[in-house]
Formats: sequence, structure tokens, C-alpha cells
Amino acid sequence: MLKRILLENWRLVVITAVAALALNYAFICGERFFSSTGFCMSCHSMTYPYEGLKKSAHWGSRGINPECRDCHFPPDFIGKVKVHVVTGMKDVVSSFTHDLSTKEKFDKYKDEFARKAREQIKGWDSSPCRDCHKDPKPSSVFGKAAHATLLAEGKATCVDCHQGIFH
Repeated sequence: MLKRILLENWRLVVITAVAALALNYAFICGERFFSSTGFCMSCHSMTYPYEGLKKSAHWGSRGINPECRDCHFPPDFIGKVKVHVVTGMKDVVSSFTHDLSTKEKFDKYKDEFARKAREQIKGWDSSPCRDCHKDPKPSSVFGKAAHATLLAEGKATCVDCHQGIFH
């Protein structure tokens, strides 16, 4: 019976399948676009952190030039969509409620913005960090000991110790 219904309505089935694929593709491309550094940079105030990123240890030295999405979004797709909806809306409101028109004005809020970003990344158990730094191997004796202790305790996440090295 189902086979007969599908055969009689094959055009509807094909159109529905094509529409579902097209919407899925558009959704994924849209998420990719709205997570891009180009989109983030379209807001003038984001040029200041971007310039800081280009001076950080994460930029250029090993040919790695992360995009905004690499750190400010969790690696999973659903998490990215949630960030767009929740954090994106907060960022839009913030851009209207804070005067961020100059670097000096932006710097008044920089620490607050950084704290909120660290809290968010900590809430994701530093998954954006771990996505690139799969098996970190600290070079110093102190770093090796700290990592061993923190891994054994399972309490800390990357941004608890690694702050201010991003931008």
C-alpha cells in the first residue's frame, strides 16, 4: 500500500526530498557564513580583537590562522546554532547598548567581554581548544606537572589557566 501511494505521488516525494536537501544545504551554508571571520568583521568593533589575534601565539607562527568560529563556537553543529541564537542576539543588543566606536571605547568593555567568552568556553569544557589541541604536551616542567595534576583531578579546563593569549 505504501509503495502504491509513493508511486502515485512520486513527484511530490521527489519535490519534498529535493526541498529538504536544499533547505539542509542552505542551513549549513548559512551557519558557516554567519560563523565566518568575514561576517564577524562586518561589525566594526570586532576589528579590535581581530588585530589582537593577529599578534597572538595562535596566529601565523605555525601556519595556523584561526577564524572566530574556531574558538567562539563549540565544534558540534547544534552547539553552533545555539551560540548563534543566544550569544548572537546578546552581541547584537550589546552593539546597540555599548558605544564601541573606537578602540578606546571598546577597551572599556574588553575585560567584561573576555570574561564572558571564557565562561562560555569553560561551559563547553574548552571543546574549541581541545578540537585543535588534541593531546597537549606542555614544554616546561611546571606545565607538565600542572597538566598532570589537573587531568587527574578533572576539575580544570583550558581557559582556567590559559588566559590572555588569544587576543
